[in-house]
Amino acid sequence: MNPHRQELDNGCQLLLAQSPAHLAQTALHRRTAALLQARQLDEAEACATLAVSRRVGDVAANNFLLARVLSQTGKRASAIDQMKRALTLKPDASRGWVELARLHYAQSQQLPADGREMSRAATALEAALRLEPSAQPLWEMLADAHHSISRSNFSHAALAVESCRGAIRLAPLAGPTYGNLAKILTEMGRHVEAVHSARVAARLEESADRQYQFAEALLSARRHSEAQPLYRQLLSRAEAAPYTTATLPTPNLADVHNHLAVSLLEGMSLEGDPVPTPTVSESTVSESTVPAPMAAAVRAEAAAAEAIRHVLSAIRIAPACRYAHAHNYYQVLASAYRARGQMELATAALWPVAAGDAMGGPRPERSLEYAQAGFRSLAAARREAGDFAGAMHNVDHNPLTLACDPSRSHPNIIPFRVIPSRPVPTPPLPSLPRAPPHPAP
Repeated sequence: MNPHRQELDNGCQLLLAQSPAHLAQTALHRRTAALLQARQLDEAEACATLAVSRRVGDVAANNFLLARVLSQTGKRASAIDQMKRALTLKPDASRGWVELARLHYAQSQQLPADGREMSRAATALEAALRLEPSAQPLWEMLADAHHSISRSNFSHAALAVESCRGAIRLAPLAGPTYGNLAKILTEMGRHVEAVHSARVAARLEESADRQYQFAEALLSARRHSEAQPLYRQLLSRAEAAPYTTATLPTPNLADVHNHLAVSLLEGMSLEGDPVPTPTVSESTVSESTVPAPMAAAVRAEAAAAEAIRHVLSAIRIAPACRYAHAHNYYQVLASAYRARGQMELATAALWPVAAGDAMGGPRPERSLEYAQAGFRSLAAARREAGDFAGAMHNVDHNPLTLACDPSRSHPNIIPFRVIPSRPVPTPPLPSLPRAPPHPAP
């Protein structure tokens, strides 16, 4: 045995020998608590282990104590074993079931591929709720557990919704619970209910986070005319007070820009949900003086231009975009260029995504580097085609404000063909009715 551990055991045994029999457990527990508070974890574990091995006093209480000590020392598997032994002896200890759930939850974070730990956490929470059905925080914890499990077993999403509603019945003014419910309902595709829950959460808790979540629920429901003003309001608040707690953290602010761009682009393709009318600065053409098809083209051009501005702002804030789905900043940027018929710029913007796929997965830390390479490649292609003015414009005034040498090669990137630009098609003007012929004199 380790000499230090032997010394610890001897000290605990001396304490046990000097205490009266009916006070031995109390003495060991107090000693263990004091050692834990002093962060002397080895000593605390020695005292708690002695209490268990000697079966001093209440055996279940000793197991509970040792489980808490082992949890603090990072020995979660052993702590779970001790907690289960204690609950076998004392199954009506609701606090013990909660602690067991916390241990399983912590273990699931260490073993994310093993969904069984989170399921065991949910089972422990259900046992605690059978003993304390009016404990609102336990309903919230159970909802989080089922929500986590639903990512691998979607049938648990309904259980997460039921748990959220159980928490709301006990605390009907809890804004965060409504927010969690909105998130789960959105993932289930129940958008009407999700928007309602997100709206209630935003009213109960007037914060930027809740307003952002409300906008996200509207975006998922494709209610773009309602989502876009919320995104713009968030950006205005952040611009007016960039360092207050009322605004979102900077990484989320990039998402606000990006998702506003997504809403603008999706709104262009949804009939009956028109994009915002361009202002005078965006278009000098008055929509009242042009036919309806031309007015729609003007609105679509303005929406695409605004989407490009916002997604570029997102890239400037967080160039290393980690999303591996359609809302990746660079994919949204490419979609905006494509909507304007600027296929060369769309191709260049897709370099971070294409390079990541070619190299076996996303490389977010090099996203901006890949984008630079894409625009350099575009400039080089224009130079080879004899378009020297276009090449220099692409280098000096490209949308990411990158000043790069177009002839410089980029290592570790598989080049691909640059698609030539296509002009934005202009809708034909409707034919005007002919004037009636003048009557013959």
